[in-house]
Amino acid sequence: MRFALDKDGKRVYIEQTHVKQDYFCPECGEKLVLKKGEIRMHHFAHPSHSQCTDSWHYDMSDWHMRWQARFPLETQEIVKVKDGQKHRADVLLEDKKVVYEFQHSPLSPEEFDDRNAFYNSLCYKVIWIFDLTDQYENGSIENYKRDLYKWTRSKKTFNHFVPKDNPNVELYFQIQLSADENEMIQHLKSSLEAGYEIHFQDQRLYYEDHKDDEIELVKVTWAPDDGFERFATDGFVYGENDIVHRFVESNEAKEKTIALGELADRLVEMYSQSHTTYYFGCPRSSTHLCGDSNIDTPKEKYDEVYPCMECQFSTHDNGYGPMCKKRFLDLGLSGNTQVEVLKRTDDGFVSQIAYEDGEGRHIIDLPTFSNPISKSVFTLWRENNYKIAIFKNAKTGKFIKIGRDPTEQRYKYGKVFGYFSSDQFSFNGKSCELYGCEKPEWICVWSVK
Repeated sequence: MRFALDKDGKRVYIEQTHVKQDYFCPECGEKLVLKKGEIRMHHFAHPSHSQCTDSWHYDMSDWHMRWQARFPLETQEIVKVKDGQKHRADVLLEDKKVVYEFQHSPLSPEEFDDRNAFYNSLCYKVIWIFDLTDQYENGSIENYKRDLYKWTRSKKTFNHFVPKDNPNVELYFQIQLSADENEMIQHLKSSLEAGYEIHFQDQRLYYEDHKDDEIELVKVTWAPDDGFERFATDGFVYGENDIVHRFVESNEAKEKTIALGELADRLVEMYSQSHTTYYFGCPRSSTHLCGDSNIDTPKEKYDEVYPCMECQFSTHDNGYGPMCKKRFLDLGLSGNTQVEVLKRTDDGFVSQIAYEDGEGRHIIDLPTFSNPISKSVFTLWRENNYKIAIFKNAKTGKFIKIGRDPTEQRYKYGKVFGYFSSDQFSFNGKSCELYGCEKPEWICVWSVK
C-alpha cells in the first residue's frame, strides 16, 4: 500500500514518511513496515506475522502501483466500510461513484465476486484492469477475429462472471505494456545507448517491433456462462489516457458528450408480408440487401439478409434491438474518446460528431446511406398505394397502424386516424388521432397492398 496513518491518525503518503516514525494500517491498525529500497516502488507492507482483519489479497506489484500512481493522490487507497467490513479501493472517485481495481497477481473467483458485490452494494461502478500482457504475448490469448478472442488456460477468476449480467462492473484486459515498462526493451535500449550491439536476431526483431509500444487494453463485453475460453470485446483498443481521463477530467462540455465506444447505429427493423425480419442501415449496404428499402425480398435472397445478426460489427440495445458499430470503429479513435453528436439524418443515423484533443476541436462528417427511407406517411402511402400499413418513427421508435388512405382522411376529417403502439404487434384499443404523419421521419415496416 502507498498510504498509511501516522500516530495522530492522519493519512500519510509513502514519500512523505520518515524512517524513525511509526505508521499504521488504516484498516486493522497494525504497525506497518516501510519498504523504501532502490529497486521496487516505495510502499508500506504488513509484517510477516500480520493478523490484518481485511481478508482480501491486495496486489503489491510495481505494475499495480504504477496504475494507481496515474490517478490523483487523494483518490488512491480509499477505505470503505459496510456491515463491519473494511476494504480499501485501489482508486475511488466519490463524485463519479466509480472504483478502479488493478490486478496483476492471481485472484480467486470468490474474492473477485466478493469485491464486485461489496462496491456495487455501496452504489459504485467497479472498473477492473487485469494485466494479461504475458498471456497475450505468449499466444495463450489469441485475437482470431476483430473483436473475438480465444484464451487457452483462461484464469479461473472469471468462472462465475457473465458480463451482460453485471452492468455495474467493467472489465478491461491490458494486452500490451508500454516500451518504458517493458523490462526487455529497457535492457536492450540500455545496451544500445552504452554502445553495444544486439547480436541475436530474435532480440533485434523484438526491439524493433516493441520499442515504440504504448499501453493497450481491450474492454470485455461478452463471454459464455461457463468461463472465458472465448470472449468478445467492443472492438476498440484503449490507451492509458482513455482509462485515466474517462472520469477524472470533468467539465461542463463533457456533460454533453458520450464515449465513442457507446455509440452505435440503431438498425431499422423491417418486415416482409410474411413477417420475415431484416434490417436497414447496414454500412455494408452496397452488398447487403438490408440496405434496400424494398422489403419484399425474394426467398432465395434471405441468406444475404440474416448475416447482420452474425456480423462481427453487430450489437444490441438494452431491449435487444439490432445495432451496428462499424461506422464508429472505422474512425480509428479510442472507444473512450468523448464525442458530441452534432447531426443526425431523418432516418436517425449519426451524420456528424465532434471531439477535442490536445490539438483542438475536430468535426467529423460520417458517411450515411445513399438511399434514405424515412418519408412522411402521406408520401409513403401515395408512392406504394397500401391497403393497410404499419409505420415506425425513425427518431422515436414508436409505431402506428393505418387502414385507410391518410390523405383522404385528412381531406374528409381534417385529421388522420389509426392505432398507436410502442411495438409492431400490440395495436389494441380504439382508433385514435395520429400526430406527426406529415414529418419525414416514418418508415413502412409492414404492409398489405
